[in-house]
Amino acid sequence: MFGIFTDVTEYIPNTRYLDKRKMVINTRNAMRKGVENICEAAFDYNGFFCAVDILHRVEGDIWELYEVKDSPEIKPQFIHDAAYQAWVLDKCGVLLDGVYVVYHYDDDVDPFEPVDVTEEAIEYARIVDDNAERLADIRNAKEEIMVPCGDQCDHPYECWYQSYCKRINEAQI
Repeated sequence: MFGIFTDVTEYIPNTRYLDKRKMVINTRNAMRKGVENICEAAFDYNGFFCAVDILHRVEGDIWELYEVKDSPEIKPQFIHDAAYQAWVLDKCGVLLDGVYVVYHYDDDVDPFEPVDVTEEAIEYARIVDDNAERLADIRNAKEEIMVPCGDQCDHPYECWYQSYCKRINEAQI
């Protein structure tokens, strides 16, 4: 979309797991070097991690965030995802001029369409801010938090841990 880019993705050697710490360092270095387009730009704020699909420098230290989805339409969860990322970047001191969700047309000539979701992202980022402490408590809990299986297991996506939770729930019955 913007031409030349730097991808900061790093994996822990001999695994398929992201090396988040290295990605954050690579992102910081790329930003300092004046890179205009950073793919998978990584940020961590007190354990809240995100990797931005495209971080585009507007000018100086002002950036735009682009969340790219392989979908012919924008879904609410895409805006939520971009809002969370914008919240993390804000907490890390990154100045954003815009937040965009990029969706994919079936058209191969001009297949990507960015849509400005800045206002919606600001609104949802407030919800993240209001819940960050509670979410950190859940993340840091020593005991596994047990929640009965329900609609949250399938929406907006099917949870990867459903089979595990169903086994645990059945064992408790």
